[in-house]
Amino acid sequence: MKVAQTKVYATPSKFTNNFMKLSKINPHYLAGITCFSIWGFLPIVIKSLAGYASPQILYFRVTFAFIILLAISLTVRKKSLLENLEKFKALDKNLRTKNSLLIVFSGILLAVNWLVFIFIVNNVGVQAGTFAYLICPIETALLGYLILREKLSPKQWIAIGLSSVACVMLGQDSLPNLGYVLLTSSTYALFLITQRRIFQFDKMTLLMVQLAVACIIILPLYSFFNPNLEKLDSFFFGMILLLAVVFTIIPLFLNMFALKELTSASVAILMYINPILNFILAILVYQEVVTLFQSVAYLLIASAVLLNILNK
Repeated sequence: MKVAQTKVYATPSKFTNNFMKLSKINPHYLAGITCFSIWGFLPIVIKSLAGYASPQILYFRVTFAFIILLAISLTVRKKSLLENLEKFKALDKNLRTKNSLLIVFSGILLAVNWLVFIFIVNNVGVQAGTFAYLICPIETALLGYLILREKLSPKQWIAIGLSSVACVMLGQDSLPNLGYVLLTSSTYALFLITQRRIFQFDKMTLLMVQLAVACIIILPLYSFFNPNLEKLDSFFFGMILLLAVVFTIIPLFLNMFALKELTSASVAILMYINPILNFILAILVYQEVVTLFQSVAYLLIASAVLLNILNK
């Protein structure tokens, strides 16, 4: 007599289901993760340029990025540039004016953000500059909720709460310079919000125009900082080229692509990937001493990021 065999199927665990969710991540979410992961390794390049004036790095980084995008737009992407120009002309007058103001405003925000950040790093301290980008994601999520009327899921509210607690833990030393910190964080948060309001033009063309606006604002101030031109050499320009392409054009493009579909809150929480990687580099590469208090704070931030990713 044959005994019927019963096949037993393993029930997928909650962890397996979550892993499957991660493996099916949409391209816009992947763009956001990649963007902030790239910026997380920015200190390696900045450290290699420690012997040069910060204004020099900023000016040439922005100028190189703009020139590269302009060259690409006028050659291999000329057709796309012309199509976007026609698309812009086809908008009604009010929408055309609105988009023009938003594009110029976003370029100004980008320039002010970079200038204030450099001022903070040079005159206040690196810690205050870093703290600004810890506050920025919270501001971005809340501005998206208040201005764009974007809904926040319970998991996203929890993520914002965890991030807020971490910021309070890490920001004790930055309170005396809170004005500079908030100006830096607010300008970038508003830059991200404006990207959601701008008509859906080609992202590379849009980025080129925004960098052009930033150049118009930043370049006239070059002599104000009185940098030492004698120090510029081939190594400097090689690293600036790396900064312009890998750490400016590519991540900004990915950031704008992510904002095309993701809510401001989703992108905001992903921003924390940047300081988390900075924190890991500080320990493993630069042998910096960190306290248990700081470790707990960054663990809360990492939990907020993971919670936000699993929310998708």
